Amino acid sequence: MPVVTSVALTDSATITYTGMNFFTSEYTAHASFNSIWADSVTISDDKIVVAKWNKGVPAVSIETVPVLKFTKTGGRRLLAASNDSPLSHYATN
Repeated sequence: MPVVTSVALTDSATITYTGMNFFTSEYTAHASFNSIWADSVTISDDKIVVAKWNKGVPAVSIETVPVLKFTKTGGRRLLAASNDSPLSHYATN
């Protein structure tokens, strides 16, 4: 089973998920933050997934736990186990 051990705001448009046992074939990754799905998600290897939002990672008013899911080709979504680490991305204006 995939396990997320940490999440990081890499830049204003990107969240990087680090963990272990991420699926590298026959699955598609899906990521969301504040209930908004990323525009692109790349499985770099079995330890790194990178999610990008075209308009930037959604700003939040409180810490929010990012979500990472995997969909087996022709199958159902599987939620990656998470350490429930919240991530803050507050609007600066």
